[in-house]
Amino acid sequence: MKRLFAVFCLNLGLIGDVTGQSWSVVADYRPEVLRDVAFANASVGIAVGNQGLVFRTVNGGTSWSFHDLGTTEMLRSAYFADANRGFILGSSIYHTTNAGASWVKSAGPGEPMEGMYFVDNQRGTIVGANGSIYRTTNGGSDWTTQVSNVTNRLRSVWFTSEDNGIIVGEAGIILRTTNGGSSWTRHLSGTLQDLNSISFLNNTIGFISGGNGTILRTTDGGLNWLPAVVESSIVSLLKIRMLDASNGFAFGNSGNFNIPVDFLRTSDGGLTWSRGSYGTTRAVQFFGMSVVDPKRVVIVGNSGTVLRTSDGGSTWSNQELLPQPDLFGVTAPFSGVLSGALNVAGSEGFSFESSGGVAWGMNRLISQTLRAVHGAGVSLSAHTSIMVGDQGTVVVSHVNQSIGSRTSTRLNEDLTFNGVHMVDRDTAYIVADSGYIYKSTNRGSTWTQGSSGALVRLNAIDFADAMNGFAVGEVGRIRRTTNFGRSWIGSSSVTSARLNAICFASPAIGVIVGDRGTILHTSNGGNNWLLKTSPVGAELRSVSFVNSARGLAVGDSGKIIGTNDGGLTWQVQPSPVLTTLRGIAFLNETTAVAVGDQRTIVRTTMGVTSVSELVSGEVPSGYGLGQNYPNPFNPKTVLGSWLPVAGHVKLVVYDLLGREVAVMVNERRAAGRYQDTFDAGGLASGVYICRMTAGSFSQSRKLTLMK
Repeated sequence: MKRLFAVFCLNLGLIGDVTGQSWSVVADYRPEVLRDVAFANASVGIAVGNQGLVFRTVNGGTSWSFHDLGTTEMLRSAYFADANRGFILGSSIYHTTNAGASWVKSAGPGEPMEGMYFVDNQRGTIVGANGSIYRTTNGGSDWTTQVSNVTNRLRSVWFTSEDNGIIVGEAGIILRTTNGGSSWTRHLSGTLQDLNSISFLNNTIGFISGGNGTILRTTDGGLNWLPAVVESSIVSLLKIRMLDASNGFAFGNSGNFNIPVDFLRTSDGGLTWSRGSYGTTRAVQFFGMSVVDPKRVVIVGNSGTVLRTSDGGSTWSNQELLPQPDLFGVTAPFSGVLSGALNVAGSEGFSFESSGGVAWGMNRLISQTLRAVHGAGVSLSAHTSIMVGDQGTVVVSHVNQSIGSRTSTRLNEDLTFNGVHMVDRDTAYIVADSGYIYKSTNRGSTWTQGSSGALVRLNAIDFADAMNGFAVGEVGRIRRTTNFGRSWIGSSSVTSARLNAICFASPAIGVIVGDRGTILHTSNGGNNWLLKTSPVGAELRSVSFVNSARGLAVGDSGKIIGTNDGGLTWQVQPSPVLTTLRGIAFLNETTAVAVGDQRTIVRTTMGVTSVSELVSGEVPSGYGLGQNYPNPFNPKTVLGSWLPVAGHVKLVVYDLLGREVAVMVNERRAAGRYQDTFDAGGLASGVYICRMTAGSFSQSRKLTLMK
């Protein structure tokens, strides 16, 4: 008797209900901090943050799309000088003339800049680290240095006219100019708190916010500053803005991302400030704010948080911005078994990390797409992962006694690296376009270029042991080495299909998968490859084994197939997604994670499974599908079926609108009687139809779910 159960998956891209299975949704991402937000007009705005994150909206913040700026630096500030001309500040300056649809990197000061103000679309000032002040008179094409005579970090700047400007910064710094910035003089602030933000309601009334809940107010254009009355606060107020002559907001953070922070508001022109509510119990830390008009305000903070109000702050909507990169590969660095870590490689240089596949941290390493990842190690605290991708990019991550390091290099900008395999923690191979193969024997520090002789794109590589390896690629090409990668020879193939992935379950047993559901199998270490029957016609893109028997393969349209006999036979695994899956890795005998397009991650803790049980060796005289028992049921019921001859069988459950809600069985079966359990725990009460098809036979049964 052989019992097979259902796959338990977690998905962060496209979620679907698959009945008969125990499913959970992972929403525990840790996206990076958004540090500022700016709007060019009522519709178009940008939010910027750590690791080069830029999001753009064209509908007033209802939805946002990720924009690749080609950098991973911290972006601290965003600003629009007019409806089209805008700037993003980091250690570099980025400039747009089409409201953020595209950006170019401008020559900048090369040190972190934080504050910006333009008196018109040509004349502007930026301030930042080490007392830096720079000015442009040609819309940001060129910047000239101005003397501040201070070394404090300068955080914000505002001009009340083309000549009169004020800068604020660390340790109570206030600088003033009355000649357009030709000279700046120190001005008394009356505080040693860091001053973070300055804004003016008009030419005379202005506000400064700073550390420890500090708010200063002026009514004479900045000649004199007096403290406002602030309800007790220890928060560093990073932004302060007035909506109109009476109402305004000040937001900030405490430096502790685990506790909520104060949201201060005024309704008396900034004389007094009291705590308000931003409509969420989440511990949000705020960094940036943009006043679109007197009613609409947008605020950004940690965890990709965006808060919006359209009624002057009475109510707030809460968003969390996350990039949607395609994920191309996943690895468990400690040989893929019993590891406590998972690494995922993705498009636009994104990588994802997890200790067990439930909670994920998101990083952006480079701007190039990372197309493959593989890792190896000697312990959970000593492992190495290598990611490879476009323009010859190689990213090597080391963990030693829980201390990590990461390096990025480009070996050949003309090549795309498609696959990587680590034989052990020291030895690694990369396969690329035009049949190139690279080898490292020092944990990715240096690489030697070689050729497989294939002259086609190679997509994947794996080794049966340290000596014997195989690279696979386009038009069914298989290349083989028997001498540690020093030379490569052709290996017989039985298909012309594109081959995407290869994995050895043992030195003898290996599997290759590819286009049109192609599955190749060897049981003699790759001396011969045989074409196996595939239960799917979709392109298969990745395959992984946890031992010599148990393996999984994934591919297009969310297809997942599994084997428990070393790849001789494969069964469809119910999948919760329809997005393409591009990578699969095991953490242990029962836990595996697959990744794919649109930030999709699915997870199982039940190994390779199905939902069938062969209950008798008796060969029935005909086909049949029995009535489920019990019926009505909640939430599980059992259906009996029987086959007089071997053949492909499908048991599919539909709702009364004809929509498919579960695939209970989709596999080839021997003749006999079977029982299949249907678990409708994720469905609403109602009537469902189960249909059995086998060859030309078809029969349906009505199932009644009562909860």
